[in-house]
Amino acid sequence: MDSKKQICDFEKEVFANLTNFGFLLDERQLGVAVSGGADSVSLLISLIHLFSSKKIYAITINHNIRKAEETEGDALFVEALCKTHNVDYFRYDIPRGEVFSYADKNDCGIEAAARDLRYNVFKTIYIEKKLSGICLAHNKNDQIETILMRFFSGGSVDSLSGISGKRDFYFRPLLSISRDRIESYLSSQKIQWRTDSTNEDTAFFRNRIRKRIIPFLNSEIPGWQNAILNLSLKNSSDSEVLECITQKSLLELDFLLSKEEVSFLEEKFFLLPKAIRRRIIYKAADALLIKGRLPFTFVDSVCEKKIVGTKEACGIEIFCKETRVFVRKKIIMATESGFSVIIERNGAVETEFANFSVTYFENFSEMGNGMFFETIISGEKKELFVPKLQFPFILRNYQIADTVLSSNGTEKSVSKIFESWKCGKNRALIPVIQEMHSPLGQIVCLWGSLFGFPNWIVKENS
Repeated sequence: MDSKKQICDFEKEVFANLTNFGFLLDERQLGVAVSGGADSVSLLISLIHLFSSKKIYAITINHNIRKAEETEGDALFVEALCKTHNVDYFRYDIPRGEVFSYADKNDCGIEAAARDLRYNVFKTIYIEKKLSGICLAHNKNDQIETILMRFFSGGSVDSLSGISGKRDFYFRPLLSISRDRIESYLSSQKIQWRTDSTNEDTAFFRNRIRKRIIPFLNSEIPGWQNAILNLSLKNSSDSEVLECITQKSLLELDFLLSKEEVSFLEEKFFLLPKAIRRRIIYKAADALLIKGRLPFTFVDSVCEKKIVGTKEACGIEIFCKETRVFVRKKIIMATESGFSVIIERNGAVETEFANFSVTYFENFSEMGNGMFFETIISGEKKELFVPKLQFPFILRNYQIADTVLSSNGTEKSVSKIFESWKCGKNRALIPVIQEMHSPLGQIVCLWGSLFGFPNWIVKENS
């Protein structure tokens, strides 16, 4: 294809998608998130060509979860690109370790934590700069990968709708454009881009989908990608209908919200279709600002039949009283309080649980380099050596979504390990040690010997 036509077709599609998503150009600047990768660079260049450089405001965020020279290199590349094209830009550096700390405190993965922190910055900039919107560079490949990830995770009708082209003030005009076309668009103009080294790391679920599952599907099932995208459109339509029914049902149920609890009429609740009952439980958890997604099996069991006693999961408790169902934030007793600290150097470490001494040793006997821990529990001295662990790292208590790598390289639930140990309430006190040198922030040790249980130490960590 002629390169000029290729460029023109690409930019026409970006403009058409923006128009279809309801974007209208006005006197304000349009924000665009730019990481330095091909997707965001192509989005930036196409928007410059469509609306002029003066109408564009670029935002680049350094998450500081990869090596410093790599993340700094990405940020400097974006700065240089913006200066070359005379585009206003804003750079924000998330302090190193903050993404890991956020993930720990909010019981979520590193990618989810980075996304939350990134979107917090976007929202602030959108308000402060009075932008007309912010464009994000999710593309057709991202859409397909996301739907597959959600399918393999047992996603709902809502999640299998895929990535929305518009949400709030965010626009995604590349959703119909493949990654191959994006790279061709840039190559035809001799425009360079940065490559994230973690894109090759198959420890990430998305990368396993991209590197292993999609090539297999391409070779074995012709036309599967169109089928996936059609499934997304069908689910999106169904989701809209279910949401309308749910909103109407909330009014009929006398859905009441206070600071710490939600309540609604029990009898009418159990007369609703089960699919709507489940959505109402999720609505209640969202209204209470509960962190993390409630497990489907838990919600399904609550909606199955009359609620007897109190059902608990993920920081909420559900019970019936008189004629109403109550969904309430779980009250955490003082003995259940958590602890979390980022450790960056040798010395004493204080937590709400206990005080520790931490020392990094090189060539520690036959075990090589690693971290040595000491503490006193119930008057008894306890010691631990974790091979290969380096500063900085996180020492914290267990979270329900925690997983560790087993000897065959597969993930294993920490909850299941604790169940096999029969550690009961002590699970809330067993220290979890989490490295901070990889984007995954993997757990490298469960210090079970503090309470007479085994230690789980991942043999290979960085």
